[in-house]
Amino acid sequence: MKLMIILLFIIFLYVVWKFVFQPKIQGLGGNSVFDLSKLLKPSPKVINEPRIAVAEIISQEDIRMFDDVAKLLFEKAYKKSKLDYANQIQYEFLNKMPTQARSQINQFDFEEWSIYWSYKNQSLEYYASRYGIFYTHVDANGVEHKREFRSLVA
Repeated sequence: MKLMIILLFIIFLYVVWKFVFQPKIQGLGGNSVFDLSKLLKPSPKVINEPRIAVAEIISQEDIRMFDDVAKLLFEKAYKKSKLDYANQIQYEFLNKMPTQARSQINQFDFEEWSIYWSYKNQSLEYYASRYGIFYTHVDANGVEHKREFRSLVA
């Protein structure tokens, strides 16, 4: 008896679906397949609102500050190759950079790691590997500066 009631209920739901909801869906799509692209087309109304262009202001002082921090790294000549020092080095130099500067620490195979700082089109990288410590800086003029502290690998 319960099986019969469940079966009748399922048939009732199917009939309601077929005759109530299905014609509405077909009316929207125009054919038996529901077409979402008809619903998602933009309305033909054209709204002519003034658009405000947001210009990014790049401070010459911030550009100079990033280059000065890179110069400071080159002058301090850190030779830390252990990953434990990465956060300390990152923190020390990121605090002196413009507020919009980005930084990330990357880990690689064979205990190699790097710290990468960037600001607009400038970058600074501290790369530590078993072959030595390498600094690379691209300044505001696009000129690349490098410094190496090579170590002998047995």
